[in-house]
Amino acid sequence: MAQPAADHVVAWQDAGGRRVRERGSTLPQRTTTFIDQVVPILQRGGRFRTECSGSTLRDHRGLERPAKRSVP
Repeated sequence: MAQPAADHVVAWQDAGGRRVRERGSTLPQRTTTFIDQVVPILQRGGRFRTECSGSTLRDHRGLERPAKRSVP
């Protein structure tokens, strides 16, 4: 199950897909299975990050902090 799912994600990315989002399932086991079995395959292939780039969403997206603005 894991390898075909990983192959599908890779094919989707190769076709221009940008992000991988595993939607929450009504069966928590499906999400756990995806994380435990599919994500490591994608990580080994360089298709899924192995570390977070920071502690905030802004850090993860590589966005600059906005300039401080004074409010009159």
